[in-house]
Amino acid sequence: MNVLLVCFFFLHSAQSLILDENAAPQNTVDALQIMLAEEKQLRMQLGNQVQALENRMGSVESFQKECGCDGRPTGNPAFMAALSKDLIHCSKGQPVIFDSEKLNSGSAYNNIHGIFTAPITGTYMFTATLSVMPNNAYHTAFVKNNATNEIGYLYTDPINLWLERSTTVLTHLDSGDEIWMVCLSDSRIEGDHNHGWEGANDFHSHMSGFLLSAD
Repeated sequence: MNVLLVCFFFLHSAQSLILDENAAPQNTVDALQIMLAEEKQLRMQLGNQVQALENRMGSVESFQKECGCDGRPTGNPAFMAALSKDLIHCSKGQPVIFDSEKLNSGSAYNNIHGIFTAPITGTYMFTATLSVMPNNAYHTAFVKNNATNEIGYLYTDPINLWLERSTTVLTHLDSGDEIWMVCLSDSRIEGDHNHGWEGANDFHSHMSGFLLSAD
C-alpha cells in the first residue's frame, strides 16, 4: 500500500510539472527521469518482497505436509471392537454392530452404527471372529458401501457344539468407502457372557481392521 501511495505521488508530481508553464522543459524532463528511475526501483523492491513471501508460504506448506498439520489424516488407522450382547435374531441385511470398542486409532470406526469409514485411500485388512452356542447358526458377510456388495463370508451350520470361526479379507478402499458386517439370514451371534473364569468376557465375537498400505 505504501508503494502505491508513493507511485501515485510521483505520477501526480509529474503531471503537475508537465502542466506547470513556468517550469523549464529541461528541468521537467530531468525530474521525470528521476521519478521514473525511483518508481522502477520501488517496483523491483515490491517484486522481491512478493517473491520472498511466496517462498515463505511454500516453506510453511512443506512443513505442514511433513508434520501432518494440514488437516490430512496421518498414521495407520486401526480398530478392534467386540459384541457386548448376544444377537439372538439377526435378520437378513441387519448390521452386526460391534459396540464395545477396544482400539480405534484414527477414530475411523463408529461403534454406534458398526461402520468403518476409510480415512485414507489404500489397501486394508479386516478380520472377524464370531461365536455361536450349540444348535444355532449364523450366516454373515463383510460388505462394502452397501448391504448387498459382499466382499467376505463367514458362517456356521447348527451342530451340538459351541463354535467359533474367523475370516480375513483384503480390499482396496478409496477415502470415504465404508465397511461393515451384515447377517445374510436369520442368525444368532454370541456376545458378552461375562465368563470371568474363562478370561474371555466380551471377546466371544469381534471385528478388527487396519490400513496395510496407503496409495
